[in-house]
Amino acid sequence: MPEEIHGPYGYADDIWLCAWIADIVRHELDNDAILLENWDGEAPLLALLSDILAREQDLIGDQRSKILWYTGCDHLVEALRTDPTPE
Repeated sequence: MPEEIHGPYGYADDIWLCAWIADIVRHELDNDAILLENWDGEAPLLALLSDILAREQDLIGDQRSKILWYTGCDHLVEALRTDPTPE
């Protein structure tokens, strides 16, 4: 959503996408350390990620596929579905 048109609400898709990617990183690595060591925010990061992801519908409505396509992350979704983690 363009910030120029939607104002501050235009950042909702950016915030959701960052939380979505961070969640993928923590699950793929099975480790929260990389996120926690690099977090400089005031809110507890893991609780914040959980809250953002739980409010997906409120933040981006039915725009998930469009956002993932626009950012190229739709390929990431497909790769995660079809490419098992190497051992």
